[in-house]
Amino acid sequence: MTKISIADTRVRMRPTLRLLQLIEEHKDTITEIPENLAKVLKTNGFHIENSIELLGSDSINREHIDLKLLRRVEELLDVPKTNSPKANHDSEGTKETKPIATENFLYLSDLRWLKWWLTQLREKKGLDIFLHDLIDTCHLHLPMNEVIERNPELEARCQRLREQQQNKEYLDMTKNVDSTLKYVPEDTLAYQVKAMNSQMIAVLQFIFSVAAGFVFGFLGLELIFGGIEFGLRLVLGIFCALVIGVAEMYFLLKKLNEEEKAISSLKKSTEPVKKNEKMLKPHSE
Repeated sequence: MTKISIADTRVRMRPTLRLLQLIEEHKDTITEIPENLAKVLKTNGFHIENSIELLGSDSINREHIDLKLLRRVEELLDVPKTNSPKANHDSEGTKETKPIATENFLYLSDLRWLKWWLTQLREKKGLDIFLHDLIDTCHLHLPMNEVIERNPELEARCQRLREQQQNKEYLDMTKNVDSTLKYVPEDTLAYQVKAMNSQMIAVLQFIFSVAAGFVFGFLGLELIFGGIEFGLRLVLGIFCALVIGVAEMYFLLKKLNEEEKAISSLKKSTEPVKKNEKMLKPHSE
């Protein structure tokens, strides 16, 4: 599985029914409301007056964060929490009987507006309600990386290559211990010299064949027919060398292709050593 970058980096919170009911009860004090919060209220069956102005997320003022106060709060996080009677009373008296739509979330801009609205509500009506009491039981959703499943064919191919590499490493480690694996043909000097000689012979054969074709076209036809001009002899020599060179290249590539197929078929016939699987050596008397 592969993780990609986060598409939506916003922190989301699913509101509770108590929060939405509080807004519905005191909507007479609301003159403007965030557009996203109004959408959440309408989705859950609450009515919003047409006279209320809808605010965008950019039009809500953001308060400055007090870093000193934040550090003091972090230092006090180790203090054990006590269950206050007020909190227990609120939690017992706010059992939700109506489910909240799971696709609706509140964002930080909505919470900033709620904090400002509760401040106005405490000043005007004297209600002892704070934002942290309302969002204490809300579910917070942090942005997560999207996971993409890998292609099964690619995964199988990678697994096969890993097993082949493990098999090769195992043979390299045990060839000095096991006499049957000590002398691998590819590691001997004679094998390397033989392979180099075969490649040099193929190159020299190609060069000599092309040169012989040029000599035949340049001098052989002159000796056979006679009286041929120099320019025509040069053209005939180049033509004969080109034809022989193309033919030699064809047979050389055909031979290399056959050798490559033979090597690949030999590798496929040998099963790789799987992980946690022991190789059994033949017993020698």
